[in-house]
Amino acid sequence: MTSPKRSLPRSRLAAPPKDRDRSAAPDGLVGDYEGEDSQFFVRMFKHEFDPQAPWRRTQDLSDMAIVLTSEGWGTGDGKLGELLMNDFLLTLAERREKPKYVVLVHSAVKLAAATGQALDSLKKLEAIGVRVLLNKTSLAHYKLEREVRVGEVATMFDIVNWLCKVAKVLSL
Repeated sequence: MTSPKRSLPRSRLAAPPKDRDRSAAPDGLVGDYEGEDSQFFVRMFKHEFDPQAPWRRTQDLSDMAIVLTSEGWGTGDGKLGELLMNDFLLTLAERREKPKYVVLVHSAVKLAAATGQALDSLKKLEAIGVRVLLNKTSLAHYKLEREVRVGEVATMFDIVNWLCKVAKVLSL
């Protein structure tokens, strides 16, 4: 079964040149193109490629804060969530571009107190200049004030002020 061919006004169609391969775009063709014996419709536009287009550039993390709200990433299997968070922090620590802040709230503050790969990644981030901020209220809730191994304790007032100073906030 063949699909119906879409028809367009003739002013928008260009006949293929007789001496050219029909799969190649004729010089200067902008708009629609349809071959004579074809069941296909092809739309081609002449466009200059811009390698600096916003969708092609890597995101500048230096003016970004990352907010972690739990010790795992996602919902469902807790072990998988912990593995994903460990992988996320490890990958973030290995990237050339770094965020300005990593903020830990709610159960994410446990990452700054427990031993493991997440703690090692947070220490590495802090060593290269990323400010690791731990929410004071969350630390008190989990009774972790004396067990902090990385980062600086911050009030919610301070955290909000720092988040308002960056261009983008990524929350996980």
